[in-house]
Amino acid sequence: MKFCPYCGGGLKEDMLFCPKCGKPVEDISIYPNNLSNSMTENSSVFEENAPATDSKAKWSKKVPIKNILLLSVILVFVCFFLGRFLFTSKHFSDDSSRIAQASDSVVMLYCYNKDGSLSATGSGFAAFSDDIIVTNYHVIASDVYSITAKNERGDSFECPTVIAFDEKKDIALLKGSSSSSGLSLLPIGHSATLQKGDKVVAIGSPLGLMNSVSSGVFSGFVYDEDCSMLQFTAAISHGSSGGALFNDRGEVVGITSASYTEGQSLNLAIPIEEAVRMWESHEEKDEMSVIAFYEKQRETSGIRLTFDVVHGDGSMKTFPIQTTAHNLRKALEETGLIDGEENEYGLFVETVDGETAEGQLTQWWCFYKNGEMLMTGVDETPIANGEHYAAVLTVGW
Repeated sequence: MKFCPYCGGGLKEDMLFCPKCGKPVEDISIYPNNLSNSMTENSSVFEENAPATDSKAKWSKKVPIKNILLLSVILVFVCFFLGRFLFTSKHFSDDSSRIAQASDSVVMLYCYNKDGSLSATGSGFAAFSDDIIVTNYHVIASDVYSITAKNERGDSFECPTVIAFDEKKDIALLKGSSSSSGLSLLPIGHSATLQKGDKVVAIGSPLGLMNSVSSGVFSGFVYDEDCSMLQFTAAISHGSSGGALFNDRGEVVGITSASYTEGQSLNLAIPIEEAVRMWESHEEKDEMSVIAFYEKQRETSGIRLTFDVVHGDGSMKTFPIQTTAHNLRKALEETGLIDGEENEYGLFVETVDGETAEGQLTQWWCFYKNGEMLMTGVDETPIANGEHYAAVLTVGW
């Protein structure tokens, strides 16, 4: 067999023209034993016209740099998204490390009254901005004069400002002090995408047990005239209010808020979209200090307390009282329940609910607050929302 000196194609012995390049080859006889010599003599021709299957010709073609760069960028993106998918493919409810990380951004709220006594505890979580804590309105609405937040690591910081609130939707946004910036913001999801049976996780501080974790499923939507609610089975209790409800991707979809007292595992959360709308629409001029919020609450909604009267015959009457007064005397005088004589210490109560204590019989009215005897007069006894007072006609000094 002979070969074409121009393109290297194989030729039959009786061929006059190369079937590959078409050049005349009638006077050329190149056989395998002298192919190398001929190739050397015609090397410039061979390199130019060598077939694509020849390795030298194949690798002599250069790939443009821009193509290499484009391919590199594509590979980087593929690796990034593939790695992210593999990292997040584990469900949040089954991933203890991700739950622990989310728990770092949930706080326990300590609410104090004007006397500095702890009046309530609740939950909250970091979202929207590094100094914003989301919670329920009812957590801060009951005689709260100051608020302290504590995170999973044991760090405490003040929340001195209420930047927005909505009583009907039961949402409040608090601004923490500068030291709260260490909290990572929780990712926000969409509650509307939840399907019945989807797994959910609740993190909050029920009964003061900080950042307890419970899991369950989404049960459905409960529609209210003010807003829709999320019904779920993950356990919550008093103190869980304001906590975070997560979907199985680790996104916040609700604010844990309430439970039905009758029935089992009937718990409710406010859709996170309500808090998002509040955050996006709030204005700086509407922000107020927690103390100003406290005063505003007293002016608009007043204080609710209960007053029991135990008469000399042992009978008892209970009076629910709503007032904007700041002390017990004014609250009881507004309702006409007490009367007496003024002295250097204020009002000395002689009559309660129409019954007058008889001094000659060593009778006197003894006042109690939440089951404990009052050691101050009615003028000097400040009142707070939810307190229980009683006056008992007592015999003997």
